[in-house]
Amino acid sequence: MKAEFIYCSGSKNLILFFAGWAMDASPFKELRPRNADLMIVYDYSDMTFDKSIIEHYDYIKLIGWSMGVYAASFVFRNNDERITHSIAINGTKYPIDNERGIAENIFNGTLEGLNEKSLGKFQLRMCGSKAAFENYIKIQPQRDIEDIRNELREIQNHYNIYGVPRFTWDMAIIGSGDKIFLPENQTKAYGNATIVINNLEPHYSHQLLNVVING
Repeated sequence: MKAEFIYCSGSKNLILFFAGWAMDASPFKELRPRNADLMIVYDYSDMTFDKSIIEHYDYIKLIGWSMGVYAASFVFRNNDERITHSIAINGTKYPIDNERGIAENIFNGTLEGLNEKSLGKFQLRMCGSKAAFENYIKIQPQRDIEDIRNELREIQNHYNIYGVPRFTWDMAIIGSGDKIFLPENQTKAYGNATIVINNLEPHYSHQLLNVVING
């Protein structure tokens, strides 16, 4: 995994945000939390996270979005008493699951057919509208196809080996317009977590992420 500070003020509070597949820090550069530092984690071609870089924080607000929900669940599978609140957004800790995550045939089809054209179609579905997609393109990650194909393959391999992490999320925010992680699958994935349905929100919403980070 890669980790990058978006905002670092020397606070003892950290917002630790695990982004989705194929991401880097580019789409999140303008996010500015109140009274906390902000770190973005991405690239799950290696599922190792160096916790020493966050050892000086006393309180951590953990946010996972999309495939970052699975990655964060794995990293904190043994829990961390410093986590004061955990919020999952449009994702589950079941990355490949016909009922609680992305259907296996969809995941495999994305992996096998990945190219520049199919990535563009994925991003359009992720954003939910042409206008949102055009805004996203201006801040999109700078990673090549082979890099993100390898990341997706390694997520698959990792899940096949290690299975579902034991981590339990406090809250799940589900966009009813999500076309990547289907809303009904997300709902099935969360037991006692507080579930918040955001009407018509797509899989990726910069506005929603900003609200959650500053909430």
